[in-house]
Amino acid sequence: MRHIGDRLRETMRMRGISATQLARELNLGKGHISNIMTGRIQSPKKHLPAIADYLQVSQSWLLTGEGSYEELPVAVFPVYEMKAGMKQQAGMCKVPGMFSSDENFGVISDSLPRHCLVIVSSENTGDGLYLVEDDQHRLVIASRNDLVTRLEWSYLSATEPHQPSVIGKIEMIIDKETYIYET
Repeated sequence: MRHIGDRLRETMRMRGISATQLARELNLGKGHISNIMTGRIQSPKKHLPAIADYLQVSQSWLLTGEGSYEELPVAVFPVYEMKAGMKQQAGMCKVPGMFSSDENFGVISDSLPRHCLVIVSSENTGDGLYLVEDDQHRLVIASRNDLVTRLEWSYLSATEPHQPSVIGKIEMIIDKETYIYET
């Protein structure tokens, strides 16, 4: 990662934090965050401590890319296996660099790629990708667009699921190389 903007962008992506959210939480202008992310501001010394603290990374790593960023949290989630409409706890997973939330859980299923774990939030609001289950108990990824007068759904499958039921909003889809799974 060439400059602070690259490290900031990657850390925010890993945390699921937008530039708007970071600016709002730290009472900074969105343009200021944008200038850091694009590299126009290379050394935001005045706001660096607050940004690093909020993102839980070391200031020196964020600024220079050197040293350890070990202040990253490790999220721990229950993992559920979805089979025939039943949700059974299959184990726990640890994801370095991600914040934990009581609303988040992992999902594995025969109807998803075997090497993937889908991290889902039980919060079902807003635009984004959602994990839904059809009446045949197959899991499908759906895109939800909140329009002014209605919700619009599109499904990432060959056929539209019959009687879909929302499991939760997808926070992240991660490869098995990226997390630690314990049964």
